[in-house]
Amino acid sequence: MDLVRAPHGRGLPREQEQDERSEKRRPPRESERPAASVRAHGSTIGIGDVVINRRPSPESGVLAWIHRRSKLATGALAPCLRPLKPAAGALALLLATLLYSAPGYAQTVFTDSLWVLWSSGWDDGAVGQASWYDLRYTTSAPGADTLAWWASATLAEMPSPPLSSGRADSVLVNGLVPGRRYYFLLRSVDDEAHPSPFTRVAVGETPCRAPLIAPAQFSAANDSGTVLLSWQAPIDPAADSIRIFRRSSPDTAWKFLKSVSTTRTNTHDRGVSVGPVYSYYACYSSACGLGSQSTIASINLAPPAAVPASRNAEFILGAPKPNPSSGATRIPFTVSREAEVRLSILDLGGREIERLVAERLLPGTYQATWRPIDRPRARSGVYFVRYHAPGVSQVRRIVVTE
Repeated sequence: MDLVRAPHGRGLPREQEQDERSEKRRPPRESERPAASVRAHGSTIGIGDVVINRRPSPESGVLAWIHRRSKLATGALAPCLRPLKPAAGALALLLATLLYSAPGYAQTVFTDSLWVLWSSGWDDGAVGQASWYDLRYTTSAPGADTLAWWASATLAEMPSPPLSSGRADSVLVNGLVPGRRYYFLLRSVDDEAHPSPFTRVAVGETPCRAPLIAPAQFSAANDSGTVLLSWQAPIDPAADSIRIFRRSSPDTAWKFLKSVSTTRTNTHDRGVSVGPVYSYYACYSSACGLGSQSTIASINLAPPAAVPASRNAEFILGAPKPNPSSGATRIPFTVSREAEVRLSILDLGGREIERLVAERLLPGTYQATWRPIDRPRARSGVYFVRYHAPGVSQVRRIVVTE
């Protein structure tokens, strides 16, 4: 389904041009009322009658700079815009990234939006106006089954009703992913809910950009002799992966460690050993480059201090159950002799967020219960329970789910 350029009569023989003008004045027959052909107007290519500037003046308004002949105050790069000539039912696509830069204005880049333009259709004959529009899009091109594509496509929000027949109309589609190609189809609907045929496909690409943010709350923790790296979920739609880098001492160069999906919020580094101080950082990545670097997280997998077996043989921290858990977690532990015992919950940064036990206990088997739902600071994620007694410090991991 190729985009085609609507004819405008330029350069045609006089007789042919007159015939075409006569044909345009004839009211369209019922069989000739599809949403018609498509003209695409790009910011880098001038398909059709319009040359679109990528630096619109914000005070003039978008529709004004599309439909009105004007010069923009952006220096020598600002061309003169030609008016859009309506073609009944035509759908066109303006490739986005509306970039404006001039004295007194902050530079703004829109890489997640596309302007879709068309000429309004009619209701009866060649007059009137449609009752509403139905515009849909996906990142996949329509195949042989257009109705199946239409049923699975995303419905675009149309904030205003259709204009009268023959007038240029448009909508800004937001919330798109930068660096992606999108396919659009449009239908108009009359006051009796009769839809028009589909337009031809309009295609546009959102400009590519690197992610703008860095992974938040990036941390490293010792997890049974491996390094557990954690971060918050990404909020930048441009990110398609997370790249992690590592070095084993301040004197060595950073090296790429691995790339993980943006659906993940943690990963393990199992290629570590006791002794070195490992440092890590992460950044979001897209096809257009890397985003900002996270904070650096460092960890030393030092061996635990040796304790005589006779002193800690029966100071045992049992496995938390259930684990993972979305509610209460039971934590069993054993005390071999009368001693001061402390049982604490730690976050990934090693900070104590709750103390479950802090008292002198007699020998025996005990069980503590942690209810993270009662603690607003304990969100879903990975935590640790630390059991501390004379000469003993044991840690186990707890995973909290929503």
